[in-house]
Amino acid sequence: MNFNPASLVATAGIWRAALWNGSARLLARTGWGIRGKLIAIFVVIKVLPLVLLGGFAWTQSERLGELLALDANRLTQRADRAVNDVGQLAVADSMKALNTRMREEIERQTTDVARRIAIFLLQRDDDIRYAGSLAPDQQVYRTFLEGRIRNITTHGRWELAADGSHWQPVAAPVPAPQVTSSLTENDREFHYRPPDSLLHMRSRPLYLEMTFVGTDGREKVKVSTSPRLAPGLRDVSRRENTYTRAETYFADLKRLKPGEIYVSEVIGPYVGSPIIGHYTPAAAARAGIAFAPEKAAYAGKENPLGRRFEGLVRWAMPVVRDGRIIGYVTLALDHDHLMEFTNTLMPTAERYTDIPDAGGGNYAYVWDHLGRSIVHPRHHTIVGYRPATGEPEIPWLDAGVDEARRKNGKSDREFMRDLPLFHEQSYRKTPSPLLKQEARVGIDCRYANFAPQCTGWFELTQHGGSGSFIIAWSGLSKLVTAAAIPYYTGQYARSPRGFGMVTIGANVDEFYRPASESKLRIDQMISAADQELSQLEAAAQKTVVDNVASTTWSLGVSTLLMCAMVIVIAVWMASFLTGHIRKLIGGISRFRQGEADFRFHSRSADEMGALADSFDAMADAVNTTLSDLRREISEHLGTAGQLRSMQAHLEQLVAQRTSELSLANQRLHEEVQERRSAEETALHLALHDPLTDLPNRRQFHDRLQQALLHCSRKRIGNALLYFDLDRFKSVNDTLGHETGDALLLLVADAMRHSVREIDLIARLGGDEFAILLVDIDSPADCARVASSLLSRLNGVVEVLGHPVPIGISIGAVYFDDNHATLEQLLRHADHAMYQAKQSGGNTYQFFADEPASAAAV
Repeated sequence: MNFNPASLVATAGIWRAALWNGSARLLARTGWGIRGKLIAIFVVIKVLPLVLLGGFAWTQSERLGELLALDANRLTQRADRAVNDVGQLAVADSMKALNTRMREEIERQTTDVARRIAIFLLQRDDDIRYAGSLAPDQQVYRTFLEGRIRNITTHGRWELAADGSHWQPVAAPVPAPQVTSSLTENDREFHYRPPDSLLHMRSRPLYLEMTFVGTDGREKVKVSTSPRLAPGLRDVSRRENTYTRAETYFADLKRLKPGEIYVSEVIGPYVGSPIIGHYTPAAAARAGIAFAPEKAAYAGKENPLGRRFEGLVRWAMPVVRDGRIIGYVTLALDHDHLMEFTNTLMPTAERYTDIPDAGGGNYAYVWDHLGRSIVHPRHHTIVGYRPATGEPEIPWLDAGVDEARRKNGKSDREFMRDLPLFHEQSYRKTPSPLLKQEARVGIDCRYANFAPQCTGWFELTQHGGSGSFIIAWSGLSKLVTAAAIPYYTGQYARSPRGFGMVTIGANVDEFYRPASESKLRIDQMISAADQELSQLEAAAQKTVVDNVASTTWSLGVSTLLMCAMVIVIAVWMASFLTGHIRKLIGGISRFRQGEADFRFHSRSADEMGALADSFDAMADAVNTTLSDLRREISEHLGTAGQLRSMQAHLEQLVAQRTSELSLANQRLHEEVQERRSAEETALHLALHDPLTDLPNRRQFHDRLQQALLHCSRKRIGNALLYFDLDRFKSVNDTLGHETGDALLLLVADAMRHSVREIDLIARLGGDEFAILLVDIDSPADCARVASSLLSRLNGVVEVLGHPVPIGISIGAVYFDDNHATLEQLLRHADHAMYQAKQSGGNTYQFFADEPASAAAV
């Protein structure tokens, strides 16, 4: 029950009225005079309620103290829960935001790497096509190889730390310069990052060798850039004469048709390690081996002195002369150039590194289309071959499968051929310790049954896409991503993953660190708030107890004093009232008898005098009523005039505010128009090439996608022309980029005069252009536009005072349904363009797989 002062007063009033009425009726039956009756009534109606009120207030004060203490405790608990809930919500929201941001950023990074690898591999397709057109001559081949150089990142010398616990660089890192803002306006969150180009780079040939192999399998011409491959001309139809005795490409070459390309798997001798993790003296001692890091596999910061995996990927295609295959040209890509795509990548704020660190949980790696590790910071993870036999090295199996392998007596090839793929992969399975002791720890996802993430990667990329999930690996919570590499040449055309897949692993704790630190600070704040609330609760309870005790004592004393004062006042009041009552009774009797002019004219200032004055005023009221009414009417009329004046003033203010609002609305309209103009300008810049003002790649892809949907619904023909300038690079190299830009503007203008307004011309980048011809009847219309372009862009033109020979190679694709995707159309047009270039340039070529009507044109 809560203490309510209003209720207490109301209750006291009810008791007082009841006591007054009851006492009056009781005393009326006695023979007491009015003086005695008044004293008795005052004692009954004043003293008794005061005693009752005092006892009631005493009880309520104690109850109020208990309720206040209980409410203070509840308030403390509720505040504590609120603070904890707010802290947990803030941390959860931060974790969710960081997780979303981390997943999106690393998925994008993974997809970007996969695309860059695909582009790199497609460039190798271009190289082998060009190589097929060259004369099989040693000097020609040497010139070809010398022109294909690419940088490889190196990390300098590393040494074992003094305490032997880790490896460290011999040269101390150069401290980054400190850059601060010179203007106070820029001080907020001013952050400088040193350039990533400080990584050590070294030029390396792209290819280890280039050969011309006769139709009998014997090498006729060979040019090498590395001692890794055997010198001299060899018969590659025999496996023992190939790299690591593992290549069997000649059998595949004999099945190639003119123009077809062969691409091998990653071939190289396996490099093992009995130690996984930091190769230190302590780790070697635990493994029971001598400390010899240079004999084990290279593993970045874990073993910077180890032996590196030395692999290659071989490209080959027939060499055709006069319609007849006279042999085959091959290019052996140095596998280190594939390693370069992921070795330096860090999915953290560091972004790039000159040496990978697999132990930190943040690194990128690559698997081939079958699921074999082909690029990894730990080179012992990369699958390879046995140089002595050319057979694949056994991959790291789980303990149960390896035990079965050792018991059944079959050869490794036979055993692996019958082994089920991705069989019940789970963390509950353990890798074979015997294979680790034998330093055979290459990872093939198909048989790594102790690594369930392998199944996850293959599920994410089963349709050629990408994605991510979180795993618990080696004591860390890791986000892992996977993205298929969209390269579909040769054998890789049969796999939805193309060449394979890129995966990136990131330690989730590093991304959650800001939220974790915030949680620690919030927990500290909650603990401090809990202590402060507990202290406040204790102080509040003590204050309530002290106040209740003080209130109780004060109520008791004040009640006694009030009772005594009421009795004294009652006696005096009774005597005073009886005298004045007699006088009033006499005056009223005279007024009732007809003395209308009788007035008391009392000089007393007490209630009796006020009562007499009230009587006198009542008698005078009749005479003054009319004059008072007239005065009120006059005042009312004056007030009406003031209201009319106030109304006119308000109307004037409304008109003024209406004018101000109209002016403000006009200004707002002008500002909206200016902002809309700025947004339209920004949108134009985002969708157009800044040099030629032609639509850029982004707008072109959107319009091409719309054309695909349109032709699907309307069955209306469209065509795509894809071309670049012949020998444009020589213009930039000899005459400068200013002349090259002027030439690009001339080309853009010529294209505008060759197509209709409804067609779309776009610059995709560099000297690459594309034209989308919409609503055309047949491939013949496409051929006419291509012929017009060739006639306009042919011969020698003058650019900035320089005579410049000009020519273009055009690839054309005609489509009138939605059977092809946007990527397929672009790939077909690009392929047709390269066919035009191979035929001598300055011509156009339809994609070979188009319908007969298009091919005839």
